[in-house]
Amino acid sequence: MKYLITSSFLIFSIHSLFGQYSIRGRIIDEQNAGVPFANVLLLNSVDSSLIRGSITDEHGNYLIPGIAQGDFIIQSSMVGFERYFSERIATANKPEVKLGDIILKESSTELDAVVVEGEKPLYEQKIDRMVVNVQSSPIIAGNSVLEVLEKSPGVLVDRQNYAVRMNGKSGVSMMINGKMTRMDMTALFNMMDGMPSNNVEKIELITTPPANFDAEGNAGFINIVLKRLDYEGINGSISAMIGRTRRSRFSGGGNINYRSDKFNVFADVNTSETKLNQIAETYSRIENDQYDFASSNYGDRLPGVTLTTGRVGVDYYLSSKTVIGVLGTVFLRNWKGYTENEAYYDVEPGIDTLFNGIRIDNDIRKQYTLNFNLQHDFSENNQLNMDVDYFIYRQRQPQSYSNEYVTEDQQAVIPENIRMLKETPLNIFVGKIDYRMRISEFLSLELGAKATLNTLENEVLFERVESGNWQIDPIFSDFTNMEENIVAGYTSFNAELSEKISLKAGLRYEHTLTDIRDKQGQSMVYRNYQNFFPTAYLSRKLTEKSSINLAYSYRISRPTFFNLAPFVAFLDPKTFFTGNARLFPALAHSLKTSYSLRGMNLSFEYSKIFNSIANFSASRIPDTDITMLSTINLDNTTLYNLSLSLPVTVTSWWEMSNNFSGISSHIRSDYFDGYLDISNLWYSLNSTQSFSLPQKYSIQLSGLYFSESLFGVSRAKPYGMVSLGIRKEFENNWGSLNLGFTDIFRTNIQNWIVDRPGFYNSAMIDFDIRAIQLTYTNSFGNKKLKSRSNRETGAADDLKRL
Repeated sequence: MKYLITSSFLIFSIHSLFGQYSIRGRIIDEQNAGVPFANVLLLNSVDSSLIRGSITDEHGNYLIPGIAQGDFIIQSSMVGFERYFSERIATANKPEVKLGDIILKESSTELDAVVVEGEKPLYEQKIDRMVVNVQSSPIIAGNSVLEVLEKSPGVLVDRQNYAVRMNGKSGVSMMINGKMTRMDMTALFNMMDGMPSNNVEKIELITTPPANFDAEGNAGFINIVLKRLDYEGINGSISAMIGRTRRSRFSGGGNINYRSDKFNVFADVNTSETKLNQIAETYSRIENDQYDFASSNYGDRLPGVTLTTGRVGVDYYLSSKTVIGVLGTVFLRNWKGYTENEAYYDVEPGIDTLFNGIRIDNDIRKQYTLNFNLQHDFSENNQLNMDVDYFIYRQRQPQSYSNEYVTEDQQAVIPENIRMLKETPLNIFVGKIDYRMRISEFLSLELGAKATLNTLENEVLFERVESGNWQIDPIFSDFTNMEENIVAGYTSFNAELSEKISLKAGLRYEHTLTDIRDKQGQSMVYRNYQNFFPTAYLSRKLTEKSSINLAYSYRISRPTFFNLAPFVAFLDPKTFFTGNARLFPALAHSLKTSYSLRGMNLSFEYSKIFNSIANFSASRIPDTDITMLSTINLDNTTLYNLSLSLPVTVTSWWEMSNNFSGISSHIRSDYFDGYLDISNLWYSLNSTQSFSLPQKYSIQLSGLYFSESLFGVSRAKPYGMVSLGIRKEFENNWGSLNLGFTDIFRTNIQNWIVDRPGFYNSAMIDFDIRAIQLTYTNSFGNKKLKSRSNRETGAADDLKRL
């Protein structure tokens, strides 16, 4: 209730800031019928600058509220009609000005060659994707790319955790101009938040990717398509942020681009430091025939992470049809954590024990990439693109534990000291070629091939003090070497069967060889498999504003490199995390149908997943009182997803973006020493209210809610979050200032439960989400500069596994 009262108060306060005048009227055609969805713009009568805009309803009525006193002109336009300008309109002493009907005349100019240019709708359903035509809406002009993405149908943007969900699925892959981006999500979010929507042509939401996309992942892709303009000069941007959770955070960075007739040189760098205070509570109960054991743990963690990303690239234009490029990137991450743990072990019958421990851990990651790219246009309808990538990744994770046990008779046990070091070098080589051709006006074809070679080593050294000396513990020490080769080829075609029916189909072939060996060279895991991944899409246009679509896809999700190179992290001596080098890839069939009507989109999706990968799955190690959280395969997972996206323009200054997802999930699988058969029906709600204020101020109020859901084998309790953002755009190109409040009421706290016969585990983690942040962004130079600085590389699909 208090959230509702707060929201209502904010809305009332915003409304009171506007003027008290309004203009209403009706747009009709020459047959006296209302013209729906016509643009109605209120212009200053002196300099014709835009004051406010509106769109007529289905009957041709419009309302322009919140106008200050003054003299104005009405401009109205619609595709197929001549543009209309009114006489001068005065609002003095008239709280509401009611105009007579405005008649739009049909265009009747006769030309020898007629070119029809139509305005695209804001939301457009294509055969295999939803397209947000950013440049078609004056309402979102001036927003950042991230803000436009937040308003897109079916998309949930979690700014605090730098995560994107689409139709209820996490793990969405981001693309720029059709190229996978390998940037860290933190850096990518900062880039999108500082990138004005004026530089973006459209955003593509691809929930069932076609055959030319890697078969890896089943959450989908988001492709940001930038404008391509032929201008020369220099441009760039800078940004800086300071913020506070329980502790401090800041970030800063910038980019620069120079374009001449033959060369394009670009570079960017971003750095950030985030300090948090995270709290975790876990409880485990294990029932044995001989005794019962319960463990209660409280952890107070003070992590901090510094992150630096940078890129530098050069493109050389051999001709108007051929360009070659070199791109280098660097990613540096240093995580430092200090954790104080307190646990109580209750044994019945037996001796109860109090545990106190301190864990100090580091996670240092470095990655470097080098990309060579060739793009050649044989003609307007035929294009060749080639990428060669070499990627180096290094990870080093030292940990130390200082533990002490106190029994119920207050006798201190000898302290326990543990240290551990994990080192994981990884090298990736990728070669990729794509060819696109248009055979006729109604048929196009795509062909491509790709080879990926991965080499990974993982060494874990676990030691504990025994008799005053450090001794290696062979149970947790490990060494593995992995070689993985993936060769792929694809073909797809796109056919216009009629004016209203489109068909797109493709087939991708992937052959995977994975060989994991131990220190002695003995094979631990050997998998040699091949798959065909078909995709098909059928679209039927019902009217100019509506369509129905049907899509099928078959995809694969391979284990991440971290899962294949596991190590151990203890919450307390009786509870630890680890990975699983023996994981199988997950295979998923998806069938989706959707209906679009103007901005509204309704979809239903069925997914059948075999060997789905579930992280942090809690279980008991047999015949012990130790709880292990590991990554496992689940035999069969069935998902049904109903999604509704409903954008609403309440007034010219108030927009709503509403998204609903209802998901039914059913898991059937062997699970350690038992069989798992669980199901759950859950839903999520996400609503964002955007208010445009005078003097280039804007306010955005957003709320999200997740009901109880399945997280692998765990049940996640409901949670939600309310956030508020205030933005000021400065005149004369002085940039923008954003003040953001995330998780105002501190309600985004995660809780999980696993309840099995003889075993119970629960966890609560407060990730320190609530934050206040102040961000300044400014751009300089030629805003219309054409650049390939946002192009990415052929290896980025593979790097998602990091």
